[in-house]
Amino acid sequence: MSPSSSAEKANLQSHLNNLDRQSQQQAQDLPPSYENTLIDVPTSSPRPHGRSRQSQPRISIPTQNPLHSLQRLSRINFANYLTQIPASTLSTDQITVTTTHPELSSKQYALANFIREQAALPPKPIMVIRGFRGGQELGSSPNQVDFEIKANLTGLLDFHTGTEADGRGSSDMSRVRVKMFNPPTGSSPSSSSSSTPPALRVRPNESPLDAWIRTFTTDSSSTTGGAENRTFTISRVPLNLPVSVLEGHVRTLIAATRYRGKVTVEFPVLYRDVVVSRTSGNWFVKLVGLYNVRRFEVVQCVWTVGGATDDDEGHDGDATGGLDDSIDADREADRNARAGLVAQEWWNEWKASILNAVLGKKKGWITVEDWLEAKMGVREAEKKKDWGFDGM
Repeated sequence: MSPSSSAEKANLQSHLNNLDRQSQQQAQDLPPSYENTLIDVPTSSPRPHGRSRQSQPRISIPTQNPLHSLQRLSRINFANYLTQIPASTLSTDQITVTTTHPELSSKQYALANFIREQAALPPKPIMVIRGFRGGQELGSSPNQVDFEIKANLTGLLDFHTGTEADGRGSSDMSRVRVKMFNPPTGSSPSSSSSSTPPALRVRPNESPLDAWIRTFTTDSSSTTGGAENRTFTISRVPLNLPVSVLEGHVRTLIAATRYRGKVTVEFPVLYRDVVVSRTSGNWFVKLVGLYNVRRFEVVQCVWTVGGATDDDEGHDGDATGGLDDSIDADREADRNARAGLVAQEWWNEWKASILNAVLGKKKGWITVEDWLEAKMGVREAEKKKDWGFDGM
């Protein structure tokens, strides 16, 4: 081999080595390729109570924009709360509606329809925020109330069942929970003794709700344990209202305003109870209170917070409850977790309005108008120093 060919070969090898080094350097400068990347998918641990899912259910959190909340509330026939209930009164604290209409306490079909109608109406949970100063508790003097703010929380409740689109009572009784039928006299429900009045005996294929209605409306004091005076209560229950989450946000916000007074945050539920009352027609009995009052507190209309998931469809129970305990407990934990997300969504919408109300020492409801002003950028002046104590 000639010297010239050896030199040529050496130059070629050197050139190839340089190209290889440049290629490696360029490869290091480029981002990694994602074409064949394997994603590490963690295996899900078995769910408690034997419940399993192949995929995480889609969570639907209802918007807490008040304009959309008002749309949901527009489906409700508000007149059914009080106006269209004959012989009805509302308690001073707006918690209990009482009717003495005779037909509701004497006719089974009338009371059954009334329960169905009332089941479509949600309760009215509210949040009351008070800031006051003084050496004693609120309600005692001397006290000076700096602000007292009320917020309607009805929009947090789920409206995906229980009300038809036209606002009339829904035929869906999935919200209704009824206690097992127990005869008022304390006799065994299965007893067929001649000493047990017919109205107290369980009938074939009769639901607990129908049994309670029949017992209440039967025109005989012997069927109600000797009580001529009787009441039948329908309770609306906001099951998992996220009060701890909301109260925490409120107290943190107020502390940031440098308020040094006392703060209370309460969550009363308005229009919670509907009571059908039947009293004796004997004026003397009314005067001396001869008969005891038999209370039928056996029906609850349950309203939840937390939106719906695909996994919840068809699992809201029936008129007598009846959900499997293990599955129900697992679903309740999920629903409570989602309730926290709904509370956060609500707080994001209303926190600026509440801040303005606190700084402006408002006493009354925060409304859509307050929300609009806050969205438009209206802000109360911040306090430059501590306030909310005597002398400030």
